[in-house]
Amino acid sequence: MSEEKKVLLSINNLEVKFNVRGRQLTAIRDVSFDIYENESIAIVGESGSGKSVLTKTFTGMLESNGIITKGNIIYQDDQLSALKIKLSRFDVIRYNKLVEFLNRNAKYIGGKDIYLKMQKLKNEFEQSKRLTDEELETYKRKIDDLNYQRTEYYNKKIVAPNKSKKQQYEEDIKNLQVQINGLNKKLLQAENKEEIETEIASLNAQIEELNRKIETASTENERKRYAQAIKALDNQIKEIKKEEKQARKARCLSVKQNKEAILEYKQTMANLNKDYIKAVDNYVVSENVLKRNKELAKEIILSINRYSILTQFFYLHSLKDRFENAFRNNLEFNDKTLEKLYELITFRVLYKGVENEYFNPLDEKEAKELEKTNEKTLKDAKKGVYYSKIVNYAKQINANEKFVQYVIKVLLESNRYSDLDKLLEETSEKLIISPNSILKGYTILDLTKIKTASEWQKIRGSRIAMVFQDPMTSLNPIVTIGKQITEVIIKHQDCSMAEAEKRAIELMDKVGIPDAAKRFKEYPFQYSGGMRQRIVIAIALACQPKVLICDEPTTALDVTIQAQIIELIKKLQKEFQFTTIYITHDLGVVASVADRVAVLYAGQIVEAGLVHEIFYDPRHPYTWALLSSLPQLAIKGQELFSIQGTPPSLYNKIKGDAFAERNPYCLAVDLEYEPPRFYVSDTHFAKTWLLDPRAPKISKPSLIENIHEKLELAQTKLNKEEYAYVRHNKERSNLVTTQYRHRISKR
Repeated sequence: MSEEKKVLLSINNLEVKFNVRGRQLTAIRDVSFDIYENESIAIVGESGSGKSVLTKTFTGMLESNGIITKGNIIYQDDQLSALKIKLSRFDVIRYNKLVEFLNRNAKYIGGKDIYLKMQKLKNEFEQSKRLTDEELETYKRKIDDLNYQRTEYYNKKIVAPNKSKKQQYEEDIKNLQVQINGLNKKLLQAENKEEIETEIASLNAQIEELNRKIETASTENERKRYAQAIKALDNQIKEIKKEEKQARKARCLSVKQNKEAILEYKQTMANLNKDYIKAVDNYVVSENVLKRNKELAKEIILSINRYSILTQFFYLHSLKDRFENAFRNNLEFNDKTLEKLYELITFRVLYKGVENEYFNPLDEKEAKELEKTNEKTLKDAKKGVYYSKIVNYAKQINANEKFVQYVIKVLLESNRYSDLDKLLEETSEKLIISPNSILKGYTILDLTKIKTASEWQKIRGSRIAMVFQDPMTSLNPIVTIGKQITEVIIKHQDCSMAEAEKRAIELMDKVGIPDAAKRFKEYPFQYSGGMRQRIVIAIALACQPKVLICDEPTTALDVTIQAQIIELIKKLQKEFQFTTIYITHDLGVVASVADRVAVLYAGQIVEAGLVHEIFYDPRHPYTWALLSSLPQLAIKGQELFSIQGTPPSLYNKIKGDAFAERNPYCLAVDLEYEPPRFYVSDTHFAKTWLLDPRAPKISKPSLIENIHEKLELAQTKLNKEEYAYVRHNKERSNLVTTQYRHRISKR
């Protein structure tokens, strides 16, 4: 599939954490996965497995306490990645100053060894004034332990009753006495008194037990007790922080008092600084570095241009500081280094060319005429030998014959035949960076780096849309359906209200709303659940997105409507050619809608493959368990299959295989080491030690053997029952209609 289709979303080593009551919960753990263009993929797993969290990272909809701590999500969309800016005179001046700045800082390369010595000496001196890493780690460990205890007490305080143990026991005794009084009244009228007397005796025994407990029970309020414990821990934390602060001061003071060492340090630094200045002044920047600096200046201009003037000013100065440090440290300017330097402004935009009269393609006739004129001009000047060199350079930089004509003119005027190479570079640079030229750039969109709402608005809705579970909560109950669709169209597309209304009615028709023009001004409460979900789908598709995320789109709907919504999404996908990501816990739905399936457990993809590979050749025990729990495989008179146990706590670091404790086929290695990916085929992998060549051979459960035939049989039976149900309803409807007409005729 990867060879046939273009990768649209590439998820690499993604990790998502949530800050919850002073602790961190790891919801997504090291997920790497590719999603292709125009495919349907289903993400399957139990509730709490991380399905929704994973897809929320695609749209920047994580809750405020959620953070992406590792990894990236590369979104490949030429419409958003391609960038063009028209240069103004101010941009040209800014570019020239940037080139001058970069060339000036490039001279720092000459003093790199001395600079590194200075930095090392400075770091050692500063470190001598600070506590050692071991000492800091000791203080940190103490504070972390106390904070952990504090969090435990805080959680207990929240659920603790606002009363003492003694008060609780007294209340329990009162409740038991009320029950005994009720039983005594029943005893007077009951025929069989033995059972009631036994129950009264049991309640009296409980009262005696509670009375014994009252004697030793605490009179202290439970919630207050935990509050006092928290306060005591807070005081301990303050004392440790105070102790650490005093230790820092003492260490710094001891260094300051050693005046001989300080004098020696200052003298050494002064000597090194003289040598450094001399080395920098004498260094000659190479031609390759000068060329690279021009490319970097273009990238900086392209990267900051999409922001406001004030933000551009801030980012430009911050980038200058970063580049200066990079030159001083003699960092290699590879892609990894540059991406790190550009982290401040979200994206690095690569320079991809220019559009102006010297670089735009010419029609064939004009190009041939200019070619003849240019060649003749040089021959007439008896300089025809230089023509081929100029033409080859023009082809190399994708320039046209007008560029060649301009170069020939400059060459004849300046007589710089001996340094033609330098003249060509200077001329091309002048013509590229000129007012009204259009610079072309391309950026690799990493969704994890987007920080501002304005950046997300370019993606959310227009490129990646979402359909949620409950259509009623997705729609505004006091705004008409038509207005809710048109406001999305107007927001993301440049069109008038009349055009937006026309498109909205067309969309309503496409999603199967009868009399769309008439129902355009109705409110959500006037629509049924299935109709509301159709409107939510229409809103999601209003801007023709590249990706549609369906978060359990049929869960809140009636069974008879679910199939219609699934068929509608499949039909619209064929028409609009978008990628569909289904989030579901129901593998039965997946079989009819998905091309590929990713099985998620405890925040990790444990198995992924083509839909027929997951259904007919599953390899992970968790996938076996999910398939075994399909209602279609249930046998009459037998208990439905269920997965025993609960998922592991995501607050703690998971050791070994996350599914090990619930896995009936668990191996000893599962409890110690996390399994790697084992590839069954190019499109199918599973994270289980059962696929290791050294593991014992274990077959899948008998319940999911021949699953294809079992599912077909269940579907046939369902179709028969559905046909009988529809036929019964139709006959009943006809009977009611006949009776109604008979009554009317009698009247």
